[in-house]
Amino acid sequence: MADLNYRPAAEIEFTQTESAAPQGDSLRFEQRRESRLHALGSATAFLLDPEHFGVTHALTLADRSDHGLGAFSAQPLPLGATVTLGFSGFDMFARRGRVVRCEQVGDQQYRLGFELDAALSAA
Repeated sequence: MADLNYRPAAEIEFTQTESAAPQGDSLRFEQRRESRLHALGSATAFLLDPEHFGVTHALTLADRSDHGLGAFSAQPLPLGATVTLGFSGFDMFARRGRVVRCEQVGDQQYRLGFELDAALSAA
């Protein structure tokens, strides 16, 4: 019995399917690889990049995971900057990481995202 749906490959038209991902101001989907936990406390970001070395920024913690940290700051930090984070009133040791997100969320407030390296070892 012949297959009535069969067409030679040369006759088949291929089209690209429309992306189901939202665009523009539509819904935003979570892209984190790990769940974040709420974090209370404060931290200090010490910039390590040569052009900003030694500049510190006070942070208010928002959330954390094993490899990431969210915080708020009164000043923006440069994307990609390497930092050492020291914590106060929080159950983490100093961590090194880099700034992966910096967006203004208020008149003088910035939402920061840090990708964290492994914990710093004791000297």
